[in-house]
Amino acid sequence: MKSLQEIMGNYFKEERKSINESSITLTIGTPITPRNFDWEKMSDPERLGKTFEFKNYVEYKSFIDELMDYEMKTGHYAKIVADFPKVHVEVYTHDVNKITELDLEYTAEADDIRRDVAYYVVE
Repeated sequence: MKSLQEIMGNYFKEERKSINESSITLTIGTPITPRNFDWEKMSDPERLGKTFEFKNYVEYKSFIDELMDYEMKTGHYAKIVADFPKVHVEVYTHDVNKITELDLEYTAEADDIRRDVAYYVVE
């Protein structure tokens, strides 16, 4: 049986061109942009909160329905205060009274749902 060094030996001996920063260019107007995290960190208990605002009742209701479906699927629930045209969401992991990875996933999903309903809801 050959060792990894024998198998990969030529790979490491070959000359490789290094990539320097000047060879990397960014294209303006790329379709992918980094997300802004605009959830507010609150205390007592430590939690994340955000208020979403909607143009019409159909978007508002669709957002709430989809968010509640996500909660049922994951078993992770937030405090949702619905007062048209706004929905306020606060999320934290109740077992530890802190923000965990579950909460960060929840916030990303809530933001995705908000973007989605803005596109597919027809007045």
